[in-house]
Amino acid sequence: MGAIMQEKMNLCTNATVQDVMLDAYEDNRLIHWTAINAIEREAAPTTLEIGLMRNGVFYSLRSETPGAAARGVHLRGDLRAPGQFVPCARFWGATLTNHLELYAAGWTED
Repeated sequence: MGAIMQEKMNLCTNATVQDVMLDAYEDNRLIHWTAINAIEREAAPTTLEIGLMRNGVFYSLRSETPGAAARGVHLRGDLRAPGQFVPCARFWGATLTNHLELYAAGWTED
């Protein structure tokens, strides 16, 4: 077992929809994600989704309208997934050139 903490920040280049995702782990490794958080600090996107991405397919787990800048969407619990399912945040209607952020914490099971 090992602790995981990943973060990713991208500049918004698509005001319609843009994904921000973390790095994949080995396929045979089971990941226990305990917290996944997404935020756009400078402005509020129309909708913000948190989910898992695998082979270009997005599996949405939570979707909210933040309502104001610096209000993120959070997913907490014990989400178990193989390493090829990558935490992903989908930002709908984000503001161009703003920072889109994704954070995840958990642990690995070998």
